[in-house]
Amino acid sequence: MTMTAVLLMLTFAPLLAQNKKENPKAVTHRGLIRLAAPVERAFPLFGPVREKLWAPGWNPQIVYPLDRDVAEGMVFLTQEQRGETYWVLTRLDAAQHFIAYANFTPGYIANRIEIRCRAAAANQTECEVMYAHVALGEAGNHFIEQMDEKAYAAKMAHWQEAINYALEHGKPMEMLH
Repeated sequence: MTMTAVLLMLTFAPLLAQNKKENPKAVTHRGLIRLAAPVERAFPLFGPVREKLWAPGWNPQIVYPLDRDVAEGMVFLTQEQRGETYWVLTRLDAAQHFIAYANFTPGYIANRIEIRCRAAAANQTECEVMYAHVALGEAGNHFIEQMDEKAYAAKMAHWQEAINYALEHGKPMEMLH
């Protein structure tokens, strides 16, 4: 068993036991975004600390390890609208520009997120972003019902716009709401 698997079990098992749900809804979406930067510059923006450069309000509280911005097995917390979300960076392959996370918000939702980037041109990066959601309560079921292909495409369009803005201006876009 890998250290990442142990961290996932230690992090999520007690929380999942508290949040059993009959007939949870689940959905998986994939989308592509194009970024106006070389892959070596774009890919690091998907790490938990560097995401602050393009996502207003993103403020991860690193639990482990404290001495790095990104590391496979990293554990961190975020404060979301629905409560505290527990995260584990499950896989990091910087050479292949691949990063994956699992996260969990008690009573709401569990997610897997995978991001794979590749050079598309001299100054362009194409990123495939996959989200797999599993509801852990009625609010999570409602979220999944709302997160259809159109909503996911809108989320990816926002990511593309926000990241490209940060790449060009060196700061996040102002929040629209």
